[in-house]
Amino acid sequence: YYPMGSIAAHLLGGTGKDGKGLEGLELKFDSTLAGKDGYCRELKDARRRPINVAAEDYIAPQHGQHLVLTIDANIQMIAEQELAAACQKNRAKRGEVVVMDPRTGEVLALANWPTFNPQNLDDSTNELRRNRVLTDPYEPGSTIKPFLVGPALLWGVAKPNDVFPIHGAHWRTPYGRPITDVHGYDNLCLWDVLVKSSNIGMCMLGERMGNARLFTALKTFEFGRPTGIELPAEDGGRVNPLGRWGKFSTDSVSQGYELMVTPLQLARAMSVYANGGHLVKPHLIRGALDAQGRVQSPIDRPSLADLPQVMDPNVAAAMRRILCDVMVRGTGRGAGSDTWNIFGKTGTAHISSGKAGYSDSKFTSSFICGAPAENPRLVATFVVHEPDKAIAHYGGAVAAPNACKMIERCLAYLQVPSSPELTPPPAAITSLLYAYDARLYKRKATNSSPAQIESAVDHNTNQTHREPIPN
Repeated sequence: YYPMGSIAAHLLGGTGKDGKGLEGLELKFDSTLAGKDGYCRELKDARRRPINVAAEDYIAPQHGQHLVLTIDANIQMIAEQELAAACQKNRAKRGEVVVMDPRTGEVLALANWPTFNPQNLDDSTNELRRNRVLTDPYEPGSTIKPFLVGPALLWGVAKPNDVFPIHGAHWRTPYGRPITDVHGYDNLCLWDVLVKSSNIGMCMLGERMGNARLFTALKTFEFGRPTGIELPAEDGGRVNPLGRWGKFSTDSVSQGYELMVTPLQLARAMSVYANGGHLVKPHLIRGALDAQGRVQSPIDRPSLADLPQVMDPNVAAAMRRILCDVMVRGTGRGAGSDTWNIFGKTGTAHISSGKAGYSDSKFTSSFICGAPAENPRLVATFVVHEPDKAIAHYGGAVAAPNACKMIERCLAYLQVPSSPELTPPPAAITSLLYAYDARLYKRKATNSSPAQIESAVDHNTNQTHREPIPN
């Protein structure tokens, strides 16, 4: 029996009429949850009356264990409401969302839309029940860019104030491939290449890094490998072996093509910037209850300090600050919060049509984020597949608004203190930024407490070689 109905359906899975787990955690931990039958062999007299049971002929039954999850039911509900709202508003085919604690790797919410009720599996299809957060990798588009820029800063390949000569909305690579931006710029420093999501600037950075460094950057965040979360059928995504990269790969990968990721992998990667450079392992199982009702952890979870350090803390902090500008004066402007400083990156990727190339009408619109920037408590990946282009298709318009609303509601529920006003970029940077206006960093006046905010928001519930649009 599932008392919360469809909440966390893809996570929990479901059981067949025989009680056997068929999907999700019900399948993965079927033997743990079900327990084991006992055994008894009796010695009987001629009238078949039991007269003795030898000790070796009796084995007591073992009751199934109760599993305790890291999922927070309230955060799960908020995530599902905002994902459904974004998908329905933009008439999308489907969507996924993941919310994690970047300090521990605990998954606080994981959802797909449309969903189903695990109490009535006969009313759903295999396609509907598939947990696409884990099973359906996709080309991420511009949400991959932070994970190329960070390593470039770490290795000294580039600095935030390095200026790239964009010279308009069209550029050709050294071998003649056309790269386009929606908006034309003259020059952009690396800070604004990320904030404005310039494809041209990222391809120039990619040419400077070279394929070997781009490949190493992706492997730094373990793209192309399963995260190891306690759920069945996780796909590791795809990063081609370096030997299969060609001259086109440099620019395709720099824009988030020619590789595939899952929403969970992106959330884990964003956690690296949120927690000061450590690569966490996402997990769902907090423990099992013992006979006294106490939670017994299945394994000793390592502390943050014991996890692999894959990024310098100073670089991680610098990336958070740059990504805060995405919400102030970049592709996510208008979707941010007046209460907390959110750092994030939008993404808009054409969907491949196979040999026919990339579609002009089908997109994946996404947003990855974390908050509050000064002490991150949450990171999230919010993905909307195939929104109606007649309504909107850019990640900043389709995914970012509801993702930020979700983050606001979750932080209010967790009673996280409001953020201080975001400090403008350093003076050495501001002189290089495109159309810089210090007034943008002045927060709108708000006297709302976390409880009032919660109450207020609770009512809302490369083609063969054509370049993708930026975000």
